[in-house]
Amino acid sequence: MPATHKDDTNHKNLYSKTDIFLVNFVSSGLAAALSKTATAPLERVKLILQTGALKSENPALKKHGLYQTVRYLVIKQGFLALWRGNTLTVAKAVPSQALLFSFQDFYRHIIFSNEPGLSKQKSTMYSLFAGGLASGTVIGITYPFYFCQNIVSSHVGKIESARFSNIKGCISETKSNVGHIGLYRGFCVTSIAVILNRALYFGMYEFLKQSSVKDGNSSMSRWISAQIASLVATSVSYPIETVGRLMIMGVFQQPRMKKSVWNHFKDTYQKEGLKSFFGGFYVNMLRSVSGAIVLVVHEDLFSFIIDMLNEAT
Repeated sequence: MPATHKDDTNHKNLYSKTDIFLVNFVSSGLAAALSKTATAPLERVKLILQTGALKSENPALKKHGLYQTVRYLVIKQGFLALWRGNTLTVAKAVPSQALLFSFQDFYRHIIFSNEPGLSKQKSTMYSLFAGGLASGTVIGITYPFYFCQNIVSSHVGKIESARFSNIKGCISETKSNVGHIGLYRGFCVTSIAVILNRALYFGMYEFLKQSSVKDGNSSMSRWISAQIASLVATSVSYPIETVGRLMIMGVFQQPRMKKSVWNHFKDTYQKEGLKSFFGGFYVNMLRSVSGAIVLVVHEDLFSFIIDMLNEAT
């Protein structure tokens, strides 16, 4: 997180706000692309379990866990299908993460820059608010990518029977079936989940880093702090995220019925109780390593690029 670099104040003094924004954009974008690609199979399995796509496709399966889902996908679609939808994921994640870190840094250091020497409590609170504001900004910009990634990655049948396999086909058919507004199906619910997740993510990471008296800036210490922050933030926002994804998955269902957000929550609960909101959660816990990696790699890349700029000048 750019707000907590060891010599962050010096960076702000040496470079303009535009320079810092661009460095954040590049470093966080690269970090996101690497980590998302590395954990893409877990991301896809998690999405399938979360939306119950495998149950709908093959209800005869007695178990629908991690192993069964991976085995089913490899048999039906081939090994590389575990990365199906990763192009869309990266297309969404790179600008999302790059803009997220950049806007988080912008909101924290521009809007809240009038109070030098912040206490740990205020610094944590500002990081929490900045993370929420940044995530709200980013989700509005990148939501169509999020929408299409859900549709493409959740297909568990044969590749040939897929409704579409790329963002162009997804956007085109969605617009022709339900109009432009269809691309923002579930937007409000998803936005709440994302803002809550990112606010907790940044706020807790800031707090844990500042609480690490010894080796607070070491990569291992930062990775542990990021891992804890990612797990806690995801645990709190996961049920809301699940409902948002289920709303997206229902966009092509026939007959088309208008349901309130409350009815979506109620219908989800009636399936299997609270368990329905946490499908694939344990897979997501493994996948959350990606979130922790993004934070740490972004910070290291940020410092590396700044050092290169210093040497060049």
